[in-house]
Amino acid sequence: MRVPFNDILYIETSSSSHKLRMVGKKLYKKNFMERLPVFKNRMRKTQRFFASHKSFLVNIDNICDYDKKNKGNYIFMKAVVALFLG
Repeated sequence: MRVPFNDILYIETSSSSHKLRMVGKKLYKKNFMERLPVFKNRMRKTQRFFASHKSFLVNIDNICDYDKKNKGNYIFMKAVVALFLG
């Protein structure tokens, strides 16, 4: 499965072990088999993903803002999605 980087908002771990969920700009979700540390290592060269939490990799190209008032606990994405960072 090939997906352009710009279409990916974030990657998150799934409830199933070794499964990741990719959430795209059109709010589609695709599951695929891979461990997050392995995926993160493969994407290191691109420098497009930020580990905002141990369960999330956020595409930095799709971040439009972050909440500075609440200790930076929220990242706002270009597709009207807010991620809580714990």
